[in-house]
Amino acid sequence: MEMPEIGSIVDIVIEIPRGSRVKHRLDGSVEYASPLAVPFDYGSVPGLLSGDGMPLDAIVLGGPRPVGTWLSLPVRGIVPFVDAGLDDPKLVCSKAPLTSEERRLVERFFWWFSRGKWVVNLLRQGDGRTRAGAPTWEF
Repeated sequence: MEMPEIGSIVDIVIEIPRGSRVKHRLDGSVEYASPLAVPFDYGSVPGLLSGDGMPLDAIVLGGPRPVGTWLSLPVRGIVPFVDAGLDDPKLVCSKAPLTSEERRLVERFFWWFSRGKWVVNLLRQGDGRTRAGAPTWEF
């Protein structure tokens, strides 16, 4: 399947509720523990794979929503992200258009998150190339 475009509606399942610091793998083991609480719900789009072979990540503003919640929402932005050298973009979804404050929150979070993931990848002796690019937003 192709990468959804801004404005398209996607189905999302919540994996990490807003305020959590831990991301689990599909098998339940801990993938990543962050010193920063996630300021939005973090999930994925079932059936769409990212460049890392995992389901395409999507964040949802608002919440918190319980793990396992399914939503259908429009894509309001896309954050280009490279994790351990692999493309891993993040969809930004919300019922309402994002405010400039919400866009800044997403940009700041992924700036810090990319630095934390870079360290984790180096400690795991993997490819450390991890960075967040400038998002594309719906206007």
